[in-house]
Amino acid sequence: MALDIHGSFREFSLPDLGEGVAEGEVARWFVKRGESVEEDDPIVEIVTDKTSVIISAPWPMTIEEVLFKDGEIARVGEALFRYRPRETALRAGIDPPTAQPRSTAAATDEAEPRRAEGSARPLVSMTALRAKGRDDDEGWSEGRLAEQSGPLPSVESAEAKREIVASAVGDLRESAPGTALYEALPAERRRGERVHRASVEERLPPGLKSHARDREAAPLASRSSKERDRSEGVRVPIGTRRKTIASRMRQSRDNAVQATLVEECEMDALIGLRDELRAGAGPEALPRGSLSFLPFFLKAVAHSLVDFPRFSSRIEGDDFQLEPSLPIGVAVDTDEGLLVPVVRRAKQASIFDLARELERLSEGARAGGLPSDELRGSVFTITSLGKLGSLFGTPILNPPELGILGIHRARERPIVRGGSIAVGRIANLSLSFDHQWIDGAYAARFLCAIIERIERPALLLAE
Repeated sequence: MALDIHGSFREFSLPDLGEGVAEGEVARWFVKRGESVEEDDPIVEIVTDKTSVIISAPWPMTIEEVLFKDGEIARVGEALFRYRPRETALRAGIDPPTAQPRSTAAATDEAEPRRAEGSARPLVSMTALRAKGRDDDEGWSEGRLAEQSGPLPSVESAEAKREIVASAVGDLRESAPGTALYEALPAERRRGERVHRASVEERLPPGLKSHARDREAAPLASRSSKERDRSEGVRVPIGTRRKTIASRMRQSRDNAVQATLVEECEMDALIGLRDELRAGAGPEALPRGSLSFLPFFLKAVAHSLVDFPRFSSRIEGDDFQLEPSLPIGVAVDTDEGLLVPVVRRAKQASIFDLARELERLSEGARAGGLPSDELRGSVFTITSLGKLGSLFGTPILNPPELGILGIHRARERPIVRGGSIAVGRIANLSLSFDHQWIDGAYAARFLCAIIERIERPALLLAE
């Protein structure tokens, strides 16, 4: 909102984020008071319960004051910061409507996305920023990023990276580039990746090793206030997304009578078919050459939902409301918590189509940039913990859904085939359901239908 069109400060309000979102958490500021920014430079990142967006400068300006701290909640229409348009903008008579925020994943795959004439350039995602600065500690410089993505500020400086190392040895100055400590760091650490503290200390020169041990052994009272804070623990605000997850967990607990069935599933035939398809697929079918079990389970679940429609329905008053398009949610683990993007038309899609769609949704969820319409509307959810090595678990219902399937790790086990003992790969499947509306026998038949399709996976290619 412009307070004075003749050059006094103005206020920039949080714009409408769409899809009924009324508020967002201020995740981080890219600017500070007195800083000048150019058009399209990032100003602030806002996180909602579903995604995150970066608000950019609609024209050249100088920041007068930021009105929210990191972690605080801003409502749509509230002023986020005060600024003064720069003289170049004023001379041009620029006072367009507030720029709309862009998803942080809006330009992950394109260095310079196409845009309508006169519109603000989409910002490169934070995932892309991190990827472009990993070759060296100075790779975050504005000049280097400008060559690839336009003018963007340093997001995670080399100083911030060195501070992590300093916590292990106690002296920030000793970890600067060119010092003995810096040269002792593993290559992973120099690229900003996390490494175990021991792998740093074992590479230190003798003098720095003893310094690190002495600092570690020093009494807490003799350490600096910063070190004491680090030793005594730090309060970390709970973010908007985690609060939303917690709220939905309580909603599931309070509104559903959850029961869980667990059954074994032989995976040998599926593993054989998966390996055969992967070996014969070209780069167009599988751009990254990987093929997980999830596309097959999506097909098996989608076809089984047709036979057991109660699992694809919602309770609407006194009725079961059926959803014939069968949108299925797939749980994705992200740094900010669990997200459930939705796969549409899994029954009609091919295995390769589903593999590409799952890859797109997973990458978008982890980058924090999926639009909200791709994170809602599912009638059933699949969650897979197999890569993490779980034996079995109890998936929690994703309200208002009535069922969720958990896929667990395939392990070699002794099994009986034709009266003889053999070794086969077995995975446990766990099906949680709302026992208010679904009986145990109905749920057991549904789970067996899924298992039958997985154990005879060639049927999935024919259906």
